[in-house]
Amino acid sequence: MTRSMISLTLVCSSALLFACGRGGPPEGEGSLGGGDGGADGGGTDTGIAPVIVGLRGSAEVVVGLGGSYTGTEDLYYQSLDGSDVCVVRSEVTNTSPPPALCASCDWAFGLSTANSTVAESSACPTLDPSDFDGADFGYGYADFGKYGVMYYYYTGYGWYGVAYADFDGSTFSYDWPINYAYLY
Repeated sequence: MTRSMISLTLVCSSALLFACGRGGPPEGEGSLGGGDGGADGGGTDTGIAPVIVGLRGSAEVVVGLGGSYTGTEDLYYQSLDGSDVCVVRSEVTNTSPPPALCASCDWAFGLSTANSTVAESSACPTLDPSDFDGADFGYGYADFGKYGVMYYYYTGYGWYGVAYADFDGSTFSYDWPINYAYLY
């Protein structure tokens, strides 16, 4: 399973019955009608609040020849008040060299997920965490002085900065809010 497939699964998981936004103004605002079936489109406003879908994690990183990346990553669905609705936790380890050279990165690794579990399950009882095992992807990091940036490798496109990150020389941590979705 590729990381892009998992990203699509994160946002459009049929097991979690999400309806996905397609860009433009935030769902439920503007002249396009309510993103939750709002009354301005002729339907009935359901009052369903959006959730934030994202990835956060931390890892112990050894940079250099023979380096390593060992940590965990949470796929989270979070209400707008900041409380987690559902969390799937995966172990993440380096498995190969990075998928491509990251010229902007201080370091980069090819990574894979394993041993995924549902860490918090109030809204994801039908989710099979093993669906998240075996994802291969690349993360990198660059220090820009006052802040650090996490890079993600998009197959066919290259490396892109996607989130602020911290790296103290051994511990790497990040929080990458990816999208908003509606939980039905």
